[in-house]
Amino acid sequence: MNEEDIDNVSNGLFGLLNLIVNAAITEPGKGDAMYEALPENPRKSAEKKDGRGE
Repeated sequence: MNEEDIDNVSNGLFGLLNLIVNAAITEPGKGDAMYEALPENPRKSAEKKDGRGE
């Protein structure tokens, strides 16, 4: 493997790592933030329907 091949492989691996981190950490946080931004009454109603409500 020459140096250019190593650069290409490492760039590809870091790109793959970024995809994994984005899917596992960033995206769920965005969904949680949107959910928490809902008004309290509709949020509690949705939780009740999901079986998570009190």
